[in-house]
Amino acid sequence: VGIATGENFPDALSGGPVAGSYEGCVLLTKTASLPAATAAALKKNTDIIVRAEIFGGTSAVSAGVESSVESALGW
Repeated sequence: VGIATGENFPDALSGGPVAGSYEGCVLLTKTASLPAATAAALKKNTDIIVRAEIFGGTSAVSAGVESSVESALGW
């Protein structure tokens, strides 16, 4: 699964083909907080998610959101 900010489109747009090449998808987040819907999607699919890639670095997606993603996945 790819994680990209929904507040600015380039990272999500360029990350889509990368995630798709691994039969994955891109979920959107805010820069500083993980939306409840995104966290729920991660939790619902923990059994099939084997890798999570954050697109755009910490200037686009904060380290706190990265921690929230890992927590939602139980990593």
